[in-house]
Amino acid sequence: MQYNRYGPVKLNWSPWKSLPLMIAAGAGTGLVVIGVALGLGLGIGLHN
Repeated sequence: MQYNRYGPVKLNWSPWKSLPLMIAAGAGTGLVVIGVALGLGLGIGLHN
C-alpha cells in the first residue's frame, strides 16, 4: 500500500474522485456492449 502525507492513498481516495472514472468505465463498457449487439443484430439481419 502506498502512503502520502495524508495517510494511505486508498483511504484518501474518496468515492467522489473515483465516481467519474467509474461512470466513464461503465459508459465505455456500455458502448462496447451496444456496439457488439448492434453489429450482431445487423449481421444476422443481413444474412437472413
